[in-house]
Amino acid sequence: MESPGPRRAAADLRAAHDDRGLHARRCAAQGRPVVGYIGCDTPVELITAAGALPVRLAGRAGRDTTSARTYLDGSVDPQAVNIRAAILTPQDDDPVPDLIVITHDCDASLQLFYTLRELRRIGAE
Repeated sequence: MESPGPRRAAADLRAAHDDRGLHARRCAAQGRPVVGYIGCDTPVELITAAGALPVRLAGRAGRDTTSARTYLDGSVDPQAVNIRAAILTPQDDDPVPDLIVITHDCDASLQLFYTLRELRRIGAE
């Protein structure tokens, strides 16, 4: 007979797969900072060492990206547009980070950073 440990681990993995933001919301509810990151070269070890939970921000199929396309359409790939939509208009199961780290791993990440910085500067959205 299987011990409860592996069953619990399998259930936790299934839940994390079905809801990417579940762990981040649980950590945030316990007072642990959540740091969203964009870029494959993000130093997640430093985020973890600072006591925060690193969460890779990603797009999701079916998300409404109408407002995000206003600022980014044509200049970056659809994934970056989708991430921008998730940051500014998160849906129920999206992780809502306390901070966001964006590295310069590609031009799309850099363009996303510049767009978010300018939107904040002018107070838009």
